[in-house]
Amino acid sequence: MSNPENGLQLPAIRWPVPKNNRGGEFSNLEEMLAHLEGEATGHWLIGRNGMWHGGIHISDTTTPWCALSGQAMNEAVDFPVPFPGEQAVRCMADGEVVAYRINRDYLSVPWYWGDLCYSGSFVLIRHRIQPGKTAESGLTFYTLYMHLAPWLAYPERDSTAFQVADGQRLKAYVDASRQWVAAELPSGTRVTWDKAVSADTMTGSNGRQYAHVTLAEPVTGCMSLSTGDRVWTVCDRENLVPARDSATRPAWWSPFLPPSRETVQFDTVVCPTPYPIKAGDPVGHLGWFQVPGEDGHEKRYQVHIECLTTDDLPHFLSNPEGTGRDMPAFARCPKDIPVYLQFSGGEIQKGLITTQTETVMALSGQAVTDKEGKRYWPGGSSRGLLAESDMQLLSRYDLAGRGFETTEDSPASFDHLDGKTQPKGLVKTIFERFFSVADNDGKPYSKAVAFNYRQLLDRIDDAKSSRYNPEQYRRAVQNPSMRDHLYRLCVKHPSDWYYSSEAPVWKTFFTPQLKKEAPEWYAYSEKFLIDLRWMHRVAGMVENPWHMHPLVFLDAIAMNAKVWVLGTTSEHYESGGRGPGVVSSGRGDHGGASYGCYQLSSKPGVVQDYIQQSKYKDRLTGLQVGTQEFNTEWKKIASEHKEDFAHEQYLFIKKTHYEVQLGFLGKKGINIKHKRAAIHDMIWSTSVQYGPYTDIIIKATKEFSFENATDAQIITAVQDYKYAHVETKFASSPTLWSGLKDRVVSEKSKLLDLTQYNYEVE
Repeated sequence: MSNPENGLQLPAIRWPVPKNNRGGEFSNLEEMLAHLEGEATGHWLIGRNGMWHGGIHISDTTTPWCALSGQAMNEAVDFPVPFPGEQAVRCMADGEVVAYRINRDYLSVPWYWGDLCYSGSFVLIRHRIQPGKTAESGLTFYTLYMHLAPWLAYPERDSTAFQVADGQRLKAYVDASRQWVAAELPSGTRVTWDKAVSADTMTGSNGRQYAHVTLAEPVTGCMSLSTGDRVWTVCDRENLVPARDSATRPAWWSPFLPPSRETVQFDTVVCPTPYPIKAGDPVGHLGWFQVPGEDGHEKRYQVHIECLTTDDLPHFLSNPEGTGRDMPAFARCPKDIPVYLQFSGGEIQKGLITTQTETVMALSGQAVTDKEGKRYWPGGSSRGLLAESDMQLLSRYDLAGRGFETTEDSPASFDHLDGKTQPKGLVKTIFERFFSVADNDGKPYSKAVAFNYRQLLDRIDDAKSSRYNPEQYRRAVQNPSMRDHLYRLCVKHPSDWYYSSEAPVWKTFFTPQLKKEAPEWYAYSEKFLIDLRWMHRVAGMVENPWHMHPLVFLDAIAMNAKVWVLGTTSEHYESGGRGPGVVSSGRGDHGGASYGCYQLSSKPGVVQDYIQQSKYKDRLTGLQVGTQEFNTEWKKIASEHKEDFAHEQYLFIKKTHYEVQLGFLGKKGINIKHKRAAIHDMIWSTSVQYGPYTDIIIKATKEFSFENATDAQIITAVQDYKYAHVETKFASSPTLWSGLKDRVVSEKSKLLDLTQYNYEVE
């Protein structure tokens, strides 16, 4: 990796899986965690069986689009309908591959009624973050992706089949001179290109690479191109990618795929010369996994993900250089501090309520200053203001201040909840932390929660009380109300990937009694451990690394503002996110029939204006808007060119509504110079629903300074104004009034929620 003395290093961060089979992105950490709540196994720190678990599982239960079925006969018995591997598990941060194991096929171990299968394929990726000027501020850490689908799960594919990458539009040239553009190839356009034919690839005078491709589908443009026509188009910088008629192979397999001739070493741990991998690159697919159960065996596709470091983690969490404290992004708010209210004239007064519990909140919007120069910040869920003097302002790098805690444990066994010996290490530490949180919380139910944890702690300390119910303790560890505290607990603990079955930490599990009473289970567990062990073979790894929750920790160090797709809120309410082909009849709506992602209305002529500038103009001209013929053709275009049609509608609304409204606001003295997503999405949505020259925002905010108000205050004022004027703004559509008011309320809630996250528009 690059020299840590070189200064700032902030790797890009991505979620390990997309939210759907189309590759959609989770909007934030809460949405990602909510998605995984359906997982039955692989819980953080203490697993379903009461044993140590230093990572998380993602399986076909929640994320079937990342599962990939192979060719094994028993696999087809478990899953008669195969999983095609539509999307891949992804690298979570920029880094470099430092170790891997590729199983040629699934491993197996004998069981009562036949072999059980699993994958030991993994990749270990090393990352570096350095927020400050010197190496002291940095951390080297690793992400592990275990149980990935093996080599043979990926079928051979046509090496000449390619498609235009997502989000790209590539010019198709008539010949190698590139003087005449025949058409543009939208994203997803399928072509064939034989890289082995040297004459079909050239480097232009601009240094770019071009390919002579054969169209696998027709394309319209300046010329109508048919299947089989040949054109030249740019092919470097991943503008052309392998077609998705088969699952995408892991990016880190590149040394073993054509044209590389490096030989794959199967079924062994390999530590190569480190080579780079980017956040978002595919690392593999969920592997088939069978595990013994009481009534046969459990079956699933899964990946196990860990985040590890051998560095001084507590030192890193303390932000040793104080980086970023001059630009605070969070605040620790103590319990019982007053909540202030700001009135329409700008006056700020102490309210009647105080904060109920200690919290850490993101600083959204801008601070408000009273006439005495005292600063206040929007109070998050309190919907009021909190005095800066009452809070501890935090840099985004002050992870300890933001709630990340550390603990160390050197247990005698990986089995933390055996039901026989009261847990004195990690589990007790967790209970003590949860008791402290609940005991200091002002919410009504928290005292009962604290009482329950006090009882568990007393039982653990009672020398006469050795036996207990492991499931009761496990549920207390995985208490949903304590999730945020559990997920921010970083633990230095022996790794089960490091030790053999002969190690002392496994002795209480691999006992002579188990071997005698359950020989098959003993043999299964022993071979499983042998097949999956790897850490002792990787230089630099230790037997007891620090373990961090891979989603929560990486989200916290994602230092850059997250990008929000402008117009997302509007699209949700206009078309329900159903895409560019949506058609509304217009019954009861003065605007008439409406079309597309943003419901372009027909009676004011918006959809007609759109058609005049659309590349699909020829297909719609001559058809009367609102007729069955027009609607059918509109939907057909959306079906054939979904992403391109949607993007064209987006650009049209951006130019004719959103940017016009921004200019209108600017002329009235409201100049939006920031990129905060909630305000920009509010402006977009308002311009779409009320028109590009609407004065709603002007009138709604006339009682206060737009520049000094918080984002939450602006959104509240605008949405409340909309609610109060539904009947006058939509006087000709009374049947819609109730639904319009519901939208205002719901949209207000969504926009206010958006202010709590660090999202910006591009």
